[in-house]
Amino acid sequence: MDLLKAGQVRTGLDFSNAALIFQHGESEDDYRLAYSLAWTAYSMLEEGTPKQFAGWLSAAAWDRLMIAKGKKQWYGTQYARDPVTHKAGERLPQDEDAVSREELERFKIKY
Repeated sequence: MDLLKAGQVRTGLDFSNAALIFQHGESEDDYRLAYSLAWTAYSMLEEGTPKQFAGWLSAAAWDRLMIAKGKKQWYGTQYARDPVTHKAGERLPQDEDAVSREELERFKIKY
């Protein structure tokens, strides 16, 4: 947050890295910020793996926000985790009508 406030987050990769940190936060505000940062990164980056990751990250942050609000995720990026091993289990419920197949394909999300 200090780097954001100081204007030190400048490049697409900077925004993507900041988004990744906030996407692993603990509050709805963290997930909202992660989504905004990832979307900014996506809009700044050229085609390729970093842009693809930023797109996926924006979807993952949005899904975390929806789950935190007690709603179904849109993109299907979030899975239940075993509390002991932390291994991913089943995908959490998804609103399959919220996002078009084209949108999922744009972010290279499996459907």
